[in-house]
Amino acid sequence: MDASAEVSGLDAWFRRRVRQRPDAIALVYGGRHVSYAALDARVDSVARTLASRGVRAETPVGILLPAGIDQTICQLAVIRAGGSCLPLDPDAPDARIRLMLDDLDVRIAVSTAGDRARLGAVADCLADCPADYLTPGAEAAGSIAMPAAGLAHRTHVLYTSGTTGQPKGVEILARGIVRLAWQPRYVSLNADDRIAAIANPTFDAALFETWGALLNGGTVVFLPRQTCIDPATFRHSLRAQGVTTMFITSALFNHTVHACPDAFATLRTLLVGGEALNAQAICSLHRAANVAGTLHVLRFVASGRAKALHYVSSIAAFGPAGLLAPTKTLYEDDDLARHLPGLMFDMGYAASQWVADQLVTAAIRRGVPAAVYRPGFILGDSASGAGNRNDFVARLVRGCIAIGAYPHLPHQRKEIVPVDYVSAALLRIAADGSNLGRAYHLVPPREADQPDLLAFFGMLRACGYPLQSLPYADWLQRLADSADLAGNPLRPLLPLLTEPVYGRLTRWEVYEGMPRYDATHTARALAVAGGLAFPRLDRALMARYLDVWMGQRPVPDTR
Repeated sequence: MDASAEVSGLDAWFRRRVRQRPDAIALVYGGRHVSYAALDARVDSVARTLASRGVRAETPVGILLPAGIDQTICQLAVIRAGGSCLPLDPDAPDARIRLMLDDLDVRIAVSTAGDRARLGAVADCLADCPADYLTPGAEAAGSIAMPAAGLAHRTHVLYTSGTTGQPKGVEILARGIVRLAWQPRYVSLNADDRIAAIANPTFDAALFETWGALLNGGTVVFLPRQTCIDPATFRHSLRAQGVTTMFITSALFNHTVHACPDAFATLRTLLVGGEALNAQAICSLHRAANVAGTLHVLRFVASGRAKALHYVSSIAAFGPAGLLAPTKTLYEDDDLARHLPGLMFDMGYAASQWVADQLVTAAIRRGVPAAVYRPGFILGDSASGAGNRNDFVARLVRGCIAIGAYPHLPHQRKEIVPVDYVSAALLRIAADGSNLGRAYHLVPPREADQPDLLAFFGMLRACGYPLQSLPYADWLQRLADSADLAGNPLRPLLPLLTEPVYGRLTRWEVYEGMPRYDATHTARALAVAGGLAFPRLDRALMARYLDVWMGQRPVPDTR
């Protein structure tokens, strides 16, 4: 966050995005699309009218409008005029609406013409706002000085439900919204995001939907309630509108997933909360990714004539095996079930690998001709360096170079293996039918072939990058304080890097002191096949990887 951002309020943040992306779409509701520039112009017109009617610093303004584009224009206009938004639900009882208006002593509000009478004793009402106020009147045009509100500006007052008594007003400051929505650590948000707006504007979730998009240059996509309560229509709308991110209540999540398990499959990020989740709904959501593909393959293998299955799993199926028990070696024939307790401290990827690996292992015990291959962390081709610039290791390297430091984690390895070694080893083992019925660890064959994390970064230093070693917490702080955090390749991985899951240990730190992975079966099978040289990671190979990771060499076309 730069110095100006430290003191500027929400409107200044929004104007910054207008300057950066004037033609980008800010709001979408059905066939209506409003660009950042058009939204800014409409907000300005309404804000000037509000200011001419007496709205000043933190003047409460009631907004009795349905969720959508007009509600958003009016909220932004109130904030620009310096006031405080009081969103009101048109479906709420009149008594509740008037209780909130009286509690804040609201003197000015905006509404549709039809709802004007519901505002009670409110003296001034902008009916049919913003439509009737998009052209500033002569008294307001160019004559109203808008206040420069800072992060301490009270932008909203939201009321509790009142289920345990009288509704109580909660003041929301600009600082809290910025912390919630601008490049938060709990979720990755950027200008490419299209965030679904399905919450009632009177709920705090609506602040995430609106400002999560607008503060990051993205798009708010409004979906009407009728769409959201029909699972099939909801699923279609999420795809048709290209929604990438959404917050949804547990009740609506459970209802939708029960009818359409793949309803949210196209989203990049789905946040669910508000009450307890239904475990069966969660299983339905993940079933396709976790087990459906493996089950279909096993059914195919077991049907008709006999067919051999060579299943590629990962050493991730063991999870952080050294965390809960003093395990020194993980053998290829180990029962994965005993490592299940540690998986709760890892990511869902490890759990998916565990489930699929166990399915194939169970099939082997029932006589299905199959083998399981568990490679380590696969990097690019050892000859050309060609590989994925966006995998964890590549992002880690580029991110550390960007901030000039790496984390001091002395007892951690990644079991790095080049992709050409993995593919060659797999093909040689699979060529011999006598190798079926076992699991194979495709990891560096000797412990000396696998540098730990400190030796890995030592190679980076030897390649000309003067990186500083920092304690893990200090390294995270260096990353968080970096001037270009938004552009750092590690930015999307911050939840993984920062969330404590076992005491104070994060998901990455729980892998400190991992056991070694035994590869006896692999060594024997490769010896019978004539042997296979392992391309050890050294300074020369690191330099080839760096050329690709840092964009100094184009990735070869292997088609």
